[in-house]
Amino acid sequence: AIQNRGGVTGLLIYPRRALERDQLQSLLQLVDVINEELQANGKSIITVGIDDGDTPREGQVNDGDSFRKLKCVRCGGELIIKRQGALVVCQKCQKEYQYIMSTKDRIWREKPTILVTNIWTVYRRLLSRRGISMFYNMDFVVVDEAHVYSHFLGGHVNHILRMLRFVSGLHGSVPTFVFSSATIPNPREFISNLSGVSEDELFYIDFQETLERARGKKLNRILL
Repeated sequence: AIQNRGGVTGLLIYPRRALERDQLQSLLQLVDVINEELQANGKSIITVGIDDGDTPREGQVNDGDSFRKLKCVRCGGELIIKRQGALVVCQKCQKEYQYIMSTKDRIWREKPTILVTNIWTVYRRLLSRRGISMFYNMDFVVVDEAHVYSHFLGGHVNHILRMLRFVSGLHGSVPTFVFSSATIPNPREFISNLSGVSEDELFYIDFQETLERARGKKLNRILL
């Protein structure tokens, strides 16, 4: 799906920066393995970016700055940013992470395959002539911890999600929206109100029920 595609195809939205960081660490474990296979077969790799208030501009990067205090998937060493090219490398084993876009400038310019962010950054990018183009070719939009967007805040998020659907639709993209939460008592009604989509159009999956029906060893769930 990512071959010869331009722009973000997977948008992962989290409510807190700390959660963005934790999920990105888990995501790197998967992306690194997948990219090795893609490169071995001469295919385009998956690129990843994280865009929020802590993401620096290229001119703000100092040689050796920590990259979100994330750890190397090979040796567990700390990931740092080299000033030249804003390349992410492991401080310990020097493994290079060419597929990580560490600055706002590179994210806006090259547009990663997967973008990790929060709802407020999405809103700012939608209002920016430079940033809005990231959302033209999306396949998936994942909204994690959806239960936090309730009441007055939920009204704001509803507006932002409608904007996302409108912008992507103008360019022929019809992304699948995935909402995840462990604490919604009436999930269909809640997500319908949050997303602006009728309950009839929603597909609901209870993870616990699905896990209980699964055969064999119960592995950890992985959300992409």
